[in-house]
Amino acid sequence: MYIRAILTAVRASRKNKWGVFSSECWTLINLAFRYGAFTQHIGAISSSNEGTTKTALDFRKKIECVLTSPLIVSRCPQVQFAIEVVENDSFNAFASKLSGERETYVIGLFTGTIQRLLEVTAEPTFIQIIRKHIPQLSAISDAELSLTSFYFCASFVAYHEVGHVVRGHLNFRHRTTGQLGWIENDNPVLLINSQARSSHITECDADNFAGRLLLGTAVECSKLSRDMGLCGTPQQYKSTTQGFRELSCACAGLIFLLFDTEPHCAGDHYPIAPIRLAIALGMFADQLVTEGEKEKLALATALSGLVISQSIANQMGWPRQEIDLASEFSDWQSRFLPEIRSATKTFHKFAPCNQ
Repeated sequence: MYIRAILTAVRASRKNKWGVFSSECWTLINLAFRYGAFTQHIGAISSSNEGTTKTALDFRKKIECVLTSPLIVSRCPQVQFAIEVVENDSFNAFASKLSGERETYVIGLFTGTIQRLLEVTAEPTFIQIIRKHIPQLSAISDAELSLTSFYFCASFVAYHEVGHVVRGHLNFRHRTTGQLGWIENDNPVLLINSQARSSHITECDADNFAGRLLLGTAVECSKLSRDMGLCGTPQQYKSTTQGFRELSCACAGLIFLLFDTEPHCAGDHYPIAPIRLAIALGMFADQLVTEGEKEKLALATALSGLVISQSIANQMGWPRQEIDLASEFSDWQSRFLPEIRSATKTFHKFAPCNQ
């Protein structure tokens, strides 16, 4: 197992033109030891998970295309990303800085996350609820709707990790704690108060970043549907765009609700799902207004998407913890809201990008 982890880490380094004796290579080896080998650097795929692996690698390729796009490169010319699919059954992901001297990073997506999201979005109940609430996507087949929903869910996870890089969270953590990595769903009990506090703020900030990028992905899906002849008139295109936007909001909400199946409180490094959904509602609506949507419609679109996610969680019987929401929200608001509002100013000087 350790030999395989080393081989995949070395191959990942060579692919990105990092030398075997570079800090990038040694950090990748350490991460592979800790979390699992990197799937995409092994030629043989077992028949038991062949579909999941192929979908994961296809998704990885799409995220790589986004991160090497001219817009990202122009804004972050000194940043180099490695995107890795990690052989680990947990529902999790991580981002890590690879060098203390250079802006080199890795985003790790666990195969357990890919598998869980594929299972959820393939459920007949999931498709039925989406069909009921988003009739604008009726021209899309069930298979296409399922796969698109998976990509939206997985993209939110990936963009959240990218947000830790682009927003300067990893540089901030390295400067203040000496740690290079940041794995989601880590045990907040192991963090001292100041670390738990900064972790909570950065998680909310990364959610904000991921949601804004995800809405851009929804517009790209609308353009693709138009190119395929699925929405020929301007009105059909507008309706399809709104449908994809609602779907993207619903998929982001599902990620919050999936993480919320594990007991925690508003003071942990993640707020509880209702609070994250409330934050996301305002963020989605704000981004839609920025893109030219009228405020009332923007809020309705975001709210519809998040209501859909809650309906899916309820219908699928996902566990919910018993909480005093008013008390939790009051505690969260007093402890974290002021710093979340000032997060951009706090992290700006640590951001590795120009914009």
